[in-house]
Amino acid sequence: MNTSRLVVFVMTVVTLREEDDLSCLLDTVGRNQGDGESMERFLKKNFEVAAKNPEEEAQRRWRRAVGAVVKNRRRRFRMVPDLDKRSEVETKKRKIQEKIRVALYVQKAALQFIDAGAKAEHQLSEEVRKAGYFINPDELASIARGHDKKRLWNHGGVNGVAREVSVSLDYGIKTSDLSIRQDIYGINQYVEKPPRSFWMFVWDALHDLTLIILMICALISIVVGIATEGWPKGMYDGLGIILSIFLVVVVTSISDYKQSLQFRDLEKEKKKIFIQITRDGYRQKVSIYDIVVGDIVHLSIGDRVPADGLYVSGYALLIDESSLSGECEPVYVSHEKPFLLAGTKVQDGSARMLVTSVGMKTEWGKLMETLSQGGEDETPLQVKLNGVATIIGKIGLAFATLTFFILLVRFISEKLLSHTGFKWFPNDALTIVNYFAVFVTIIVVAVPEGLPLAVTLSLAFAMKKLMDEKALVRHLSACETMGSANCICTDKTGTLTTNHMIVDKIWICEVSKSFRGSETAAYLKSVISENVLVVLLQCIFLNSGSEVVRGKDGKNTILGTPTETALLEFGLELEGHVDSQHQDCKKLKVEPFNSVKKKMSVLITLPGGGTRAFCKGASELILQTCDQIIDSDGNTIFLSKKKREDMMNVINSFACEALRTLCLAFKDISEDADLEEIPASGYTLIAVFGIKDPVRPGVKEAVQTCKAAGIKVRMVTGDNINTAKAIAKECGILTEDGLAIEGSEFRSRSPEEMNDLIPKIQVMARSLPLDKHTLVANLRKMFNEVVAVTGDGTNDAPALHEADIGLVMGIAGTEVAKESADVIVLDDNFTSIINVAKWGRAVYINIQKFVQFQLTVNVVALMLNFASACITGNAPLTAVQLLWVNMIMDTLGALALATEPPNDNMMERPPVGRNESFITKIMWRNIIGQSIYQLIVLGVLMFVGKKLLRIEGPDSDTILNTFIFNTFVFCQVFNEINSLEMERINVFRGILSNWIFVTILASTVAFQVIIVEFLGTFASTVPLGWQLWLLSLLIGSISLIVAMASESFVAATAAASSGIGVNWGMNGDNLPPEGVVVSLCRSRRIDKVRLFHPEEAALRALRGSGIAVILGTFNQDLPRLASDPPFAAQWVKTNVKPHADKDVRFRCICAGNEIIPGGLAEYVLPAMRNLDRALRAAALAIPVTTAVHMATLGVSYPPSQGAFSDAARPVMASVVGFLAANNYPLLVNVYPYFAYADNPRDIRLDYALGTSDVAVVQDGSLGYANLLDAMVDAMYSALEKVGGRGLQEVIISETGWPSDGGFAATRENARTYNNKVVGRVRANRGTPKRPSSPLETYIFALFNENKKPAGVEQNFGLFYPDATEVYHVDF
Repeated sequence: MNTSRLVVFVMTVVTLREEDDLSCLLDTVGRNQGDGESMERFLKKNFEVAAKNPEEEAQRRWRRAVGAVVKNRRRRFRMVPDLDKRSEVETKKRKIQEKIRVALYVQKAALQFIDAGAKAEHQLSEEVRKAGYFINPDELASIARGHDKKRLWNHGGVNGVAREVSVSLDYGIKTSDLSIRQDIYGINQYVEKPPRSFWMFVWDALHDLTLIILMICALISIVVGIATEGWPKGMYDGLGIILSIFLVVVVTSISDYKQSLQFRDLEKEKKKIFIQITRDGYRQKVSIYDIVVGDIVHLSIGDRVPADGLYVSGYALLIDESSLSGECEPVYVSHEKPFLLAGTKVQDGSARMLVTSVGMKTEWGKLMETLSQGGEDETPLQVKLNGVATIIGKIGLAFATLTFFILLVRFISEKLLSHTGFKWFPNDALTIVNYFAVFVTIIVVAVPEGLPLAVTLSLAFAMKKLMDEKALVRHLSACETMGSANCICTDKTGTLTTNHMIVDKIWICEVSKSFRGSETAAYLKSVISENVLVVLLQCIFLNSGSEVVRGKDGKNTILGTPTETALLEFGLELEGHVDSQHQDCKKLKVEPFNSVKKKMSVLITLPGGGTRAFCKGASELILQTCDQIIDSDGNTIFLSKKKREDMMNVINSFACEALRTLCLAFKDISEDADLEEIPASGYTLIAVFGIKDPVRPGVKEAVQTCKAAGIKVRMVTGDNINTAKAIAKECGILTEDGLAIEGSEFRSRSPEEMNDLIPKIQVMARSLPLDKHTLVANLRKMFNEVVAVTGDGTNDAPALHEADIGLVMGIAGTEVAKESADVIVLDDNFTSIINVAKWGRAVYINIQKFVQFQLTVNVVALMLNFASACITGNAPLTAVQLLWVNMIMDTLGALALATEPPNDNMMERPPVGRNESFITKIMWRNIIGQSIYQLIVLGVLMFVGKKLLRIEGPDSDTILNTFIFNTFVFCQVFNEINSLEMERINVFRGILSNWIFVTILASTVAFQVIIVEFLGTFASTVPLGWQLWLLSLLIGSISLIVAMASESFVAATAAASSGIGVNWGMNGDNLPPEGVVVSLCRSRRIDKVRLFHPEEAALRALRGSGIAVILGTFNQDLPRLASDPPFAAQWVKTNVKPHADKDVRFRCICAGNEIIPGGLAEYVLPAMRNLDRALRAAALAIPVTTAVHMATLGVSYPPSQGAFSDAARPVMASVVGFLAANNYPLLVNVYPYFAYADNPRDIRLDYALGTSDVAVVQDGSLGYANLLDAMVDAMYSALEKVGGRGLQEVIISETGWPSDGGFAATRENARTYNNKVVGRVRANRGTPKRPSSPLETYIFALFNENKKPAGVEQNFGLFYPDATEVYHVDF
């Protein structure tokens, strides 16, 4: 009790601080904590932020909602940015940008502010002179930074500056000079915040409020204990608390520090940026941080300028300076305006640049110093779990306060009723202090600080692993969001293909030839004029953004894009046979290739005089610019309509072979022509190239994995549509019912047309970046899809920014594109994207497991202490014990559960939707089930444990409390194992492969033994006998049985109760694997399916799933089932018995579908009887029935007059008699759609859809607001007329609405109808005629089935064959 006296004062202060929160807390508990859905609503209202570019108001809202119920603010919010500080940084950044903008754009003396006044004379130091340089570093830096033309010309222009820094513009600097240049002119690195040391994490951990309280209490306990009880006995209690605190702080700090190291490694990877330079006379790639003054840097589209410098040479260089100055208008850089600034971006063109200043001598360096203090946005899961922690923390605070007041009231009441009256004694003060001790112990376990921190731990672990799998996650939220992606819009080149291109075919001068190296080159020379080949080679070598350079080893290397590399390799081969003289030509003007123009052009002067233009690019576009074609003799001939069609046939034939096609053309320019612009038309076609880019190994399998995981893959490419279709088919992206469309057609569609078109699109060819952006925006806004997009070019930035997850290729991607990315795919491989999705799902599921585990511990510890305090006046678990439980719950629990690697099953379930609850019903079931079990067991032990265990003697209380503590810990250990699998019964499957989990579990058990057996003096425990150890282990292990029983009970209940089901139609050749379908049903809470006939793979997949099954027979089997009882017995033995024994839950067996009336109707009842006998003989209590349709009725309106037709009546009477006698249901297929489509004049659409708010049809006293009810009641009436009053149940075995292919068949109507059906089933509503008889209902159908007749029959599916939604139904 000595340790608690100080708590009175401290906790009173805490309570007063929380008084405002507490007043609304109780209201929150009352209104929001009734069930899981209420909690989810509370979280959505206060703790929801966008995964990408969250609004500041949403970020501030959740921070306000957290309030002050935080044990350790420094640690909990370590990964959360300080919004006020960020706002200050943004203000500072804008000021710097404004300063730079004035310097760059205001052409007057005001620009001198950069140099803080009048330009100073810069003296050349002896150190610089001795190093061999002749310009002061500060003066050199000021030239580009201040755009100081006068000073540049004073130094002799760019060539003069190059001489002063001792560099050749062609050769570059020498590597041996690097260290000298870095000493004189500086290094290209920026000032960054120093990394946090381990001791800073220790300091953070020590800021826990409860630890501070306990540390003070421990010190007081030691002082008071020694004074009253002597040395060393008096110090044990306090020392135990100090040792516990030390252990918690050390473990917590180590875990947090290791996380920080992982993030530090990731930050280093993000900064690995390379650029092309000329050094030691040859081109090479170096890190931008190794660039020094004097380097010759090669810039191309998408590069970020790595340092300040001067333009040396180039073509059409367009620079975006917005990141530096805030100006959005790009500027052209040329010899007249030669200044380039670090941090700006190359928007178009190419150039060589001389570096003049680096690092902190640039304005970009100063800006980067400011930006490094910004911080990354919190992720949605981090925010949501802060919300959960806040709710639980406030509930805990309320319970703690309530407990204290209950104890206090009970104490005062007892005093008033006692014979002493209201007289106070010294022991009374100790009693009240004891009540405060109870208050503190409840607070210790009530605030689950580990929840939001577990997200960071899991994401850090996942990001580290993804680095090993060639994916660099730039933003934390991307890894999290990728787990919810249900659509990937991917590039073709380099992502699905290898990006290693070779010329496979060439068409030139009526000759079409496969290219086989030197042999083909020799053949072309033999049949085609050398003049033609010279023009071809000139076009290849001169109209190229790539270069052939000589490396250190003397070998030629091609630097450039894969497409141009393929052409240059062809050109080098042909050049061995033909002298092209292209080296003697001079370039006048270049228009570099970009994804909008889809072509590259160049204007050159020829060695013998004259000017010529070349262009190459997308075949159809180049062909449009041509009006002539060159023949084998080098003559140009008119390109007739017939010839143009022939050329298109050549192009398409190449494309259909999955070849990328390029056309090359030229135009000789007349002497009086304007040379300012490269001509846009009037060209002569030279050749068509077919370039092969093979599909990457494993891509087809990866696409299938995506489909199985409910992720739709769409190809968006700039290539020819035939090329795209061929590759898409090879990859498994384009299916028979899929749509391939060109970008021009797509962008011409209206929003209404796009709404119908987009779900079908699987390939978009010849697309512009704007098309990709439009597609992504519509997928997100119209269809609420979570979209991942791949890109590599600068123009992809808008689509990457719009997408939920932007993925940029690490090899082919430009630096500007990478800056817009959320994930960089380092090997450009589509398979790596699947790994990101897999880890994203693992993160989400792992956090769910941890939340389930921690909430169970919270609930049990909270209720146990609360109940014990109210009944006995004491808490069964001491502060030291609770600290140990906290460590199991927080740090160790997170390490064990939040770091589990993904398994293959994760990619066999659909992605988590945007609006799905984080804490699922399955999690609530597990939490409640385990909590009830543990509370019952621990409660029994607490109140009658001594009697049950026969514990006697003076230390019986200590033994019992130790046993309760031990049992509580073992319950958590086994519950941790339970949490490995939230849905599967076998939780041990694969457990040994997770070494982290096994290690932590073993460590927990080992340390528990040490605490109980050896640290009793400090932990208030005593050693236990082996019997009590075994009993603790046994009680804990029963948690596994409880979990299994809970899973089995829920599955059995779901199978037996009325509910919603679906028809699993299989009349398609492109449907997903059976295991995927079962996972899809479970994830959408579909607890029943109907199989029209036995399907072995489907029945195997349904084993143990808890999904109830209606199994049908083939209609053609009815005659034999009716006449041959052994056949019926064999049918049951083959199709039912083996699966029923393996936990497939059969709802009923359906003998035929829609047979009555008809030629096979006479066989229905005999077949049902034989099947029933066979099932009974096999000891299977499964109902047997048949399915009929509304065509059996001769009268259906009004519903009360429903009657079977003359043809159906006799058969139905006997079938109904059999069903009623055995208490079996009747299956009825009911389709309001067909009734409405056949008679739209008399039937209202809202009546058919079930959206009418008032009765549309009045039948006596019964009013009908929807057609489904009316049709079912007509069937009830007909059944009653043939003796069916004793029939207990009718099941709607089929109903649905098509989404396409016919009258009123739209996605909106289908969505409305099916959601109404689901709503009525979930509400357990019957029909007006039988209001107390809920209708079990099966929607038709799971998938669109392409082997059915064209029209509406193919479009009843809820999902496309790739498992993505046609529309959303809220199951």
